[in-house]
Amino acid sequence: MYGWTRAEVLGKKIDDVIATEYLSEEDRDYWPVLLETNGSWRSELIHGRKDGGKMHVQISLAQVKDVHDTVIGSVSVCRDITKEKTTEDQLAYQ
Repeated sequence: MYGWTRAEVLGKKIDDVIATEYLSEEDRDYWPVLLETNGSWRSELIHGRKDGGKMHVQISLAQVKDVHDTVIGSVSVCRDITKEKTTEDQLAYQ
């Protein structure tokens, strides 16, 4: 989806690999939202690909906790919605 191989990204932080453009200032500081909403957050962002292109993504982010309910990380699922956004824009101009 992003164009990198496993070897290129293994061991790197996500922010060192994927350039993110936030569509709102509220989304930029998502961690407090994760804490307030029982550990989940969902939004739309712009992500950069290896080839320099950009894609519109819908992201769902959730905390990962250990057996003691301590946050030990997070997991995210991103869905490329570029085509949907392009279609929405085209329909808006008609």
